[in-house]
Amino acid sequence: MNKALHPNQLRPGDHVREYRIIRRLGSGGFSIVFLVEHEGNPYALKMALQPVSEVDEDQVDGWIRREAVSLEHLVHPNLLPIHELGRWPLPRTGYSFFVTDYVPGTTFYEWSRRRHVTPHQWVRVLGEVLRPLEAMHARGICHRDLKADNVIVREGDERPFLIDFGAVHLPGARPLTEGIAPGTLYCQPPEAIRFVMSADALQKGARFEAHPSADLYAVGVLLYEALTGHHPFNPKLPVNHLLLAILSVPPVDPRQLNPRAPDSLCELAMRLLAKDPAQRPASAREVREELERLRADEGDTVPWWTPGLPYRDLGVSSRPVNGALVPMKGPLSPRARPPARRTSARVALALGVGLVGLLGWALLHTEEAPPVEATAPVSPAPSDPGVPPVSSFQPDPSRPLPAPSTQAPARGCSRLQALLGVTVAQLFGCATVPAVRPDPSGYLDKCPYEARENIRKLGFETGLGYWFPTYLQPGPTVSSVSHRLVEEGAALNVKPGPIAAHMYPYANDKFVRILGTAVTTRMRVYIEFDRLVLPDGTWLPICGAAASTFEDIYGIPTREGVEFPDTAVDPAKVDHSPGSVVLNDPQFMTVIEPPEGEQRARIEQVDPNEKPRIDFSEQLEERKRQKK
Repeated sequence: MNKALHPNQLRPGDHVREYRIIRRLGSGGFSIVFLVEHEGNPYALKMALQPVSEVDEDQVDGWIRREAVSLEHLVHPNLLPIHELGRWPLPRTGYSFFVTDYVPGTTFYEWSRRRHVTPHQWVRVLGEVLRPLEAMHARGICHRDLKADNVIVREGDERPFLIDFGAVHLPGARPLTEGIAPGTLYCQPPEAIRFVMSADALQKGARFEAHPSADLYAVGVLLYEALTGHHPFNPKLPVNHLLLAILSVPPVDPRQLNPRAPDSLCELAMRLLAKDPAQRPASAREVREELERLRADEGDTVPWWTPGLPYRDLGVSSRPVNGALVPMKGPLSPRARPPARRTSARVALALGVGLVGLLGWALLHTEEAPPVEATAPVSPAPSDPGVPPVSSFQPDPSRPLPAPSTQAPARGCSRLQALLGVTVAQLFGCATVPAVRPDPSGYLDKCPYEARENIRKLGFETGLGYWFPTYLQPGPTVSSVSHRLVEEGAALNVKPGPIAAHMYPYANDKFVRILGTAVTTRMRVYIEFDRLVLPDGTWLPICGAAASTFEDIYGIPTREGVEFPDTAVDPAKVDHSPGSVVLNDPQFMTVIEPPEGEQRARIEQVDPNEKPRIDFSEQLEERKRQKK
């Protein structure tokens, strides 16, 4: 393809306005970052992965422009200056981007661990990070996604820069989300968890009020990690365990994880991680001044010049302290904004696009985020080993935690569905009927112009209209329930969440890989597709919805809804987890939203609870006659 159609397709040598792309630096859920050059000078260019659109539920354009505006309003030696804000390729309808200085360096995490720096060294850096935070809080601005991956330590002089203002709160700015702003789940403070589990959070327009104390909690997480090499709470815990741990379980004392850590820094970390915001230090300035005082008073003592424990000393066999301990081994996944996302992030929507939406981003972007160089202004994507092992909270038998159950109370499920989205609510054991009626037709109606035009550019064969045979592919949410493989046409388990399929839009049996999100009901599986993967690994936005092969109806019939003849199912392979259903086979039709001026296939939308009316009696009678 000679001309880039999407930021994902920009390559070295291409131009965005006057900036020549050198290489890709990073990629997250909502944006992509390039190293660019102009008149011999290097810059970092961050671009949204969605164009401006009135139907953009995740407000990607709004968030990236707010990030640029916030940096324009904040001039500080530890922040990156904004040089340009615009859209590409068209100024009114294109993808928003902004340009900042390029800072060669590594994240705070990588810098502190790879160089085995001492508390005497990293406390100085952390103190500098607090200075721009002071300036922000003085103006009513909150970062809301402070973490080790969002601090870049520059090569040479080791000056830190606070980056990634994609979740920033600007006083007086137009609200972009309800619930919780985009952020990193394990860094969310207890008061945020209390909010999302409260009745207030169910009110239309309800938002968790941004406050500096939440940023200070994140500083506590950062300090805890620097002292111990562990997170206060393991991000790999089941969501319900993680939320409850943040809300009510004290972190393990840092000195139990690293006996060599300075007592004074351990005590400060625990105060910053207090469940009650009133018990935390009053301001970023107070924290910075305390760090500076401790460094001046105690900096000559042995603990302050003792490097943190290297990875090999903290293996998975480490002695348990209130649960099994596993060390940090690499940077966390990018926020996904989450991650952890675009219109199809219905897998874990709620809390605005925020809190648990990050879980959805982690699930939905396992295929598309390449390894990246750690540099400003984007937090690095994970390296090949994947999500890092981290310190783990394990449930205390004397304090049982809620576990998934197929009989979750209706009122509780209603709240979880409203707050966390259908898929995450199903992880808690809630019923599979979505809180909001599936609306494939409405989804297609909102398809952005760019996604519709991509269909024209891709040259799909349209002799039968814009709907095409499609086959589900095995993955985390799709598995066989017989001795045959899914690819061989076997009956299959399908769970809510990210899903992949092969669609055949060409006459020569050439398929394309499409990605989307599935929502399950007892009678049908609904899938909304939003990406088409190209042979070079890049992707283009599209809009597609699954429809029945045997009916002109949206939604794939489940085996409970109608049982196909000669479909073998091994009961031992049936997935009985909440939300999982069985399909008779992997084939269905995908209805694609066509370019402007073209007609969409005429497909009916029925009640998701209505039993499919597919009659196989004629086929069965014919088989009986053939056997005679």
